[in-house]
Amino acid sequence: MVANEADPRRAAILAENLAKHGAPGVAVTVGPAERFSALPSAFDIIAADAPCSGEGMMRKEPVAVEQWSPTLIESCAAMQRSIVESLWKALKPGGFFIYSTCTFNRREDEDVARHMAEQLGAEPVALPMELFPGALPGDGAHCCRFLPGRVRGEGLFMALLRKPDGEACSKKTSKKRGTNAQRPMPSLAEFAKDHIDSAERFCVAGDSLVPRAHAEFAASLGAAVRPLSIGLRPAELKGRSLAPTHMLAMSSVLAAGSFPSAELDYASALAYLRGESLPDVPDGLPQGYFTPLWHGIPLGFAKNIGRRANNLYPDPLRLRLGADKLPASVPAPIVDL
Repeated sequence: MVANEADPRRAAILAENLAKHGAPGVAVTVGPAERFSALPSAFDIIAADAPCSGEGMMRKEPVAVEQWSPTLIESCAAMQRSIVESLWKALKPGGFFIYSTCTFNRREDEDVARHMAEQLGAEPVALPMELFPGALPGDGAHCCRFLPGRVRGEGLFMALLRKPDGEACSKKTSKKRGTNAQRPMPSLAEFAKDHIDSAERFCVAGDSLVPRAHAEFAASLGAAVRPLSIGLRPAELKGRSLAPTHMLAMSSVLAAGSFPSAELDYASALAYLRGESLPDVPDGLPQGYFTPLWHGIPLGFAKNIGRRANNLYPDPLRLRLGADKLPASVPAPIVDL
């Protein structure tokens, strides 16, 4: 999966949130959607949440009301048409295109979907409205609206279209940008064998691991757009040795038992998430890196140096609230089964 955000600040937040979900086969890129036209027929599904006039946000954001004008709508519609035209080239024949905005006017919604059908040959696909209780059908079975007051949350428009079979684009890659190729990090392959579940499914690309099945695509992605992260970055150099990253602790492919672990009580777990050192190291815990757990769920990494453990929880993620602002009673853990 490739997640793109044009704004660098928001892209960094996007990468942070995706790392928390632990999926190893994810790339985050930064830049305008137009760059994806250099990846012809690359994606099975494209979901484009296009910049818009923000009418669906007017209830909670006064600036959405202040900036609204008919001129803004026309400007947004032109930009949306440009975005979908570029992304359409990157969609495989037979692939699906989900177009969405957080606005309500037809010019930015149904008219853009109609432009895709008339100018790009997109085929409308009927939406299963029973899956969206409270949503209203739009102009066509492939369109629907989510309105405040009828559904939870703010406003949204969505349309589903399909690229006809047999419309493959020529497989040309951009030569204007570098390939962003990096030399493999020393010993990363050995580190992966020790700490990654089914490590043979991944290959080393610079300082990251990418699924072997998508290695060629990952290389072409770096040649066309600016990647912020590709795949899993499991370790970083600390002096002459590799130290596990927080991304590895969150990853679904961290091999069970590859690091020692220590179960924390609620108070200690909160202290760890605030970035505090762990003074009470369990007896028998070997020195070196280990994973603090809460109800068996890894929280990150720490390093046992003997009498105490250094907290390696990333500073930007640490809880800033004081202990008096956090829940006093122990919450029930939510585990995705």
